[in-house]
Amino acid sequence: MPQPDFSGEWVLNKADSTLSPGADTVQSARWVIDHREPALKHQASFVFEGGSRDYEYELRSDGPGMPEGGSESGGWMHWDGDGLVVVFREQIPTGQAGQMTVSFRYELSDDGRRIRASEQVRGTAWDRDNVWMFDRR
Repeated sequence: MPQPDFSGEWVLNKADSTLSPGADTVQSARWVIDHREPALKHQASFVFEGGSRDYEYELRSDGPGMPEGGSESGGWMHWDGDGLVVVFREQIPTGQAGQMTVSFRYELSDDGRRIRASEQVRGTAWDRDNVWMFDRR
């Protein structure tokens, strides 16, 4: 069975999302995803009460896996069944010990009309879990 294709333009459905304090100040969000397995390019734009945040990344599901332990920073992507897992790891800025890990599990639902993005942030004073729901535009 072929892997799901996450390509498209997506808009946040805040009402159906489960967001932790801080993340719940989001007012709107838009994703544009170009997914041509094994490559995925993701552009994101969020508007929060305190300002906006944009980011983009491009990862491959056939690249090297995330190193266990160690302090290597970077981004990795792999399939877990029908879910696409994206993990970013980076050193916490000077003056603080450790590293932060942010992971997302992307899953399509409603016949490809929705993305459920389960997010975990670990290694910070503000660790959190969020479920972001995006509808196809």
